[in-house]
Amino acid sequence: MSVIVPEVTTERVTMITFLLCSGRRFRTAEIAQLLGLSRQGAYAQLSRMARVAPIILDGGEWQLVRAIDDECQQGVDGAMVE
Repeated sequence: MSVIVPEVTTERVTMITFLLCSGRRFRTAEIAQLLGLSRQGAYAQLSRMARVAPIILDGGEWQLVRAIDDECQQGVDGAMVE
């Protein structure tokens, strides 16, 4: 079985999102190694992802937040997406 190595940002984001949605938790160094980035690059990528997805860095590990408090959610309207 061959290993797929992500080559572009879209592939890197897809790969880490899939793994986080599967319940995995990662340290920044692990993500860097997995995606072929520096630790700073991995941190920057996850920080950008966390702006639009419920991903947090807690106790040194990146993880997907499963429960979202509805009172804290902000609705998205067309103007925000355009």
